[in-house]
Amino acid sequence: KMDKRFSYLSYPLGFWALLGESSDKTMIDPYLLASVIREESRFDHRAVSRAGAIGLMQVIPSTWKWIKGQSKKTPDSRLQTNSDPFDPHENISRGSWYLRYLLDKFNHNLIIALSAYNAGPEAVSSWQKKGPKELDEFVEEIPYRETRAYIKRVLRSYEEYRRIYNITD
Repeated sequence: KMDKRFSYLSYPLGFWALLGESSDKTMIDPYLLASVIREESRFDHRAVSRAGAIGLMQVIPSTWKWIKGQSKKTPDSRLQTNSDPFDPHENISRGSWYLRYLLDKFNHNLIIALSAYNAGPEAVSSWQKKGPKELDEFVEEIPYRETRAYIKRVLRSYEEYRRIYNITD
């Protein structure tokens, strides 16, 4: 079993105040948001992926713009600015707003929403059309190896965050 001190280093609570603020607005567990950030950017707010995803929550530019358009329907004015995707506050705000949108769109199914966060909602919708499946079967049949691995990593991180920080339901 890992020494608790190393656990805290492996599963940091970087940007915790911002995660708490976004959690309050989106009703998403801040430990889940931390798990997404850990796997997306390793808490590097300057991260840019090969696909062009930006910042802590690795939002791609087209999604960044789409969220701005959608945000006209919400009172959160920070989502409506021509903001800086490298700014931790703005990136966490938009990334968590988008994850909430996906959770709502996919009936609050965390695995499906995380799949859509990584691969895009259109891809996930097409995968779902292949028929109802158990969630573990759905994950194993995802045609994108990166998305399959991503879901497993985020869920593992989420479980570890909850264990390390003694979160119980």
